[in-house]
Amino acid sequence: MSTPPLALALANQLLRPAFGSRRSPDRIFDRIVVETGEAKGGGQFVDGCRALLGWWARADNLTPVGWQSAQVFVRRHLANRARIRRLIAEHPEIEREPIEKPVFVVGLPRTANALRAEVDPA
Repeated sequence: MSTPPLALALANQLLRPAFGSRRSPDRIFDRIVVETGEAKGGGQFVDGCRALLGWWARADNLTPVGWQSAQVFVRRHLANRARIRRLIAEHPEIEREPIEKPVFVVGLPRTANALRAEVDPA
C-alpha cells in the first residue's frame, strides 16, 4: 500500500477530531438539510442523499478527508436542487421554455476534456 502525499496525510490528521461524526450520519445529514434549505417535492432525492451519506459513513476505508468530501458532495447537491426548485417556484415559465438544441457535455470530472455533441441545424 502506498503512502498518501504529505499534504493529504496532514489534512487527515487535522480532520481526525471531526471524523467521529460519521458515527451519526443522520444527525450530520439533518444539519446539512437545515443549512441548504429543504426544497418541496424533493423527498426521493433527499432520501437518496441521506442513504448515500450513511453508506459512506459505514465505509471501512474512509479517511477523515474522505468523510469531509462526502459531506461537501451531499451538501452541494442538496443546495443545487433546492436552488433550482426555488427558482422554478418563483418563475414557473422556466418549465415551459422549449429546448430546441440541447448540448450534452460528456467527460470525466475535472479533466477539462469534453465532447460537445451538436444537433445539425439543417
